[in-house]
Amino acid sequence: MSKDFDIDQYLGIFLDEAEEQLQILDESLVLLEQERDNKNLLNQIFRAAHTLKGSSASMGFEKMAELTHVLESVLDDLRHGKLTVTTEIIDYLLNGLDALKVIKAEIISGESNGVEISSLINDLKKIKGKEDPPAFITETKKAVSAAESSPSELQIELDDVEMHVASAAKANGYNVWHTKVNLAPDCLMKGARAYIVFNNLKDKGEVIKTIPPIDEIEEERFEDSFEFVIVTKLSKDVLNSIIKSISDIAAVQIEAVQIGFIAEGISEGERVEGDGRISSDKVHGQAKVAQTVRVDVQRLENLMNLAGELVIDRTRLADVNGSLKTTLGADKTIETLEEVTVHLGRIVGELQEEIMKARMFPIDQVFNRFPRMVRDLAQKAGKEINFIVEGRETELDRTVIEEIGDPLIHLLRNAIDHGIEGPQERMRAGKPAIGTIKLRAFHQENQIVITVQDDGKGMDPAAIKVKAIDKGIITSDIASRLSERETLNLIFAPGFSTATVVSDVSGRGVGMDIVRNHIEKINGLVDIDSAWGKGTKFTIKLPLTLAINRSLLVYLGKQVFAFPLANVLEIINVDVGQIQQVQQRDVILVRGEVLPLFKLSDILPYPDDGIQRDKPPVVVVGISEKRLGFIVDELMGEQEIVIKSLGEFIGQVPGLAGATIMGDGEVALILDVRGLAGQAGV
Repeated sequence: MSKDFDIDQYLGIFLDEAEEQLQILDESLVLLEQERDNKNLLNQIFRAAHTLKGSSASMGFEKMAELTHVLESVLDDLRHGKLTVTTEIIDYLLNGLDALKVIKAEIISGESNGVEISSLINDLKKIKGKEDPPAFITETKKAVSAAESSPSELQIELDDVEMHVASAAKANGYNVWHTKVNLAPDCLMKGARAYIVFNNLKDKGEVIKTIPPIDEIEEERFEDSFEFVIVTKLSKDVLNSIIKSISDIAAVQIEAVQIGFIAEGISEGERVEGDGRISSDKVHGQAKVAQTVRVDVQRLENLMNLAGELVIDRTRLADVNGSLKTTLGADKTIETLEEVTVHLGRIVGELQEEIMKARMFPIDQVFNRFPRMVRDLAQKAGKEINFIVEGRETELDRTVIEEIGDPLIHLLRNAIDHGIEGPQERMRAGKPAIGTIKLRAFHQENQIVITVQDDGKGMDPAAIKVKAIDKGIITSDIASRLSERETLNLIFAPGFSTATVVSDVSGRGVGMDIVRNHIEKINGLVDIDSAWGKGTKFTIKLPLTLAINRSLLVYLGKQVFAFPLANVLEIINVDVGQIQQVQQRDVILVRGEVLPLFKLSDILPYPDDGIQRDKPPVVVVGISEKRLGFIVDELMGEQEIVIKSLGEFIGQVPGLAGATIMGDGEVALILDVRGLAGQAGV
């Protein structure tokens, strides 16, 4: 390695790319165990290992490169049929992957965790049945040399942008083909024929370069041939057949564009299926691919705060403009101010939307860790599970992503341990021996919905009541009055568990209360549907972001309060004459159901306006299975608000989640609905 090489300059890039490759290996190896004959999947795994080996060797991380070299060697034997995919081999490969993650952690921390790779390497070599010399660096250099010296009839130069696009496409499992098309000598409309070629390929990939340039092709300023580079998932043969199906095509030459490290043994016709996508806008028939940069998360947080301040000032400016217009009337200056206010409002809105999008990440970042976890836990529990993941591309705010991981782990653990039965028990019940767990995410209006569903034995309401009574969570009298839905929600009580044996998977008497607390902390809701003998489904509803909230504004005296709309079920007017008392609490009957009523002024240390109303407005909120009604003085309406912390000086105030600044400069307090319920003793 050159003395001038500064490892710190490239370390961040290497670590980001290494994380991507490790994630591909983690997810794909688990999938390979289920799809053992999937050659495309094997190629994807091999390519990820090969890329990681080359990049770690070039950075001088020899321990990572040596282990990855041996993993790659085993994968190469699997690709060529010298070995067969078995659970034992997958176990060894996953053990090697775990060691690579530890090595990566060592690189980040700069401290050795004492990971020993010699025994892993020996185990992997025993699988191969032969001893390979650890010549990983030499082979890497040979690969580069092969790429540089391999003869090719077609030669093409890509600029930096085109090379970046091609490299990213290869990493995401796409093929990059350099194609030369020779037209028949008697072809009369060469430009039109070239247009048909590109038109037939427009839905099959993206053309990132043409020779000659596209405008010269359109004007027929070329001889009898033209060339182009296309990024596609089509194989060489399919691409060839599509082009040759067009009349006046005399010959087609197609070669793979060699970028970076060459994976030995991969033919030009092979392709790797992946989830990578290339975003592009076509400009005059050529692909203009979006460029990306890495931005520190704290900068995004700061930008979001600044955008929030602008949103507040936009509202205040609109109020000032309205006041001036009312006071001074319409003149030229006021009209100009109004135009500026409207334009500024639109720009601030667009700026806020773009920053919100920059904070959004695919939930794939959370979901990717689960296939391996489910596989390992199922093996420990002696069960066979088909794990299905849908909606990986669903995007939500990074702050929500950070909070949702732990609750999902608890739900999946419980589905594996309590939900899915063992193979013999399932077959006795007339079910397939292999159980199914489905994890799904999707958008629903202004929320993200995540479901965890299994086809296991479901929940027995009678058994839940018995266990809850035994643990002192409820009394027998209360249990007799609970509906089935209320009974199911008892599993969220602290310390509740129906497990008779504590296992490595779950059943420690903790977990489901943590799930609900985590979800409600980020203004989410969790619900259960279960059928005894058929399975259980947990539904989680989350806000898109925690930074900006759509809220219902209400008056209590002169103070404005905000109810998060995620918790608001409906608004009703209550006839005070119909309010009754049950167990020393105000209640009212709404559509046949008893609704507890509370005056907001009795729960919070703020006085009401003292006006006696015959039909006061009531905000009905939902917290898990509970429904509560809060009596307020007046309703202001809905508004999008920017959430601000109360600050360390004030700290946590029961019933309050934060504050926001209104258009008139006054402070509105954001209510914590769960905290209010606690204050009310519900």
